[in-house]
Amino acid sequence: FGIASVLQRENQDLKVIAVDHNRSVIFGARATRISKMCRETSEQILAMGAGIPMGNVNFELCDEVHWVPVPKMVQMVHDFHRRTGMLVGPSSGAALAVAEWRA
Repeated sequence: FGIASVLQRENQDLKVIAVDHNRSVIFGARATRISKMCRETSEQILAMGAGIPMGNVNFELCDEVHWVPVPKMVQMVHDFHRRTGMLVGPSSGAALAVAEWRA
């Protein structure tokens, strides 16, 4: 979250909303808790869903954390492509899912 701290210095009203794969432990969820929370898939997404906590994440900068299951990511990618014609990947699908939910 190096960029979050820089952006928050410029705009103190900025909200940092973290989005990750539903089987990730980066944001403090234990693997057993995640399995109970999200049983629908164990598929992995490249560049998302770490199996070990990261030491370089400053959790105090996160206003919200959302875990998104793979089927929802894929659904959002297809919906976005249908609406816009743009090609995006699953991590964008996760961000779109959270943005739509918050809207």
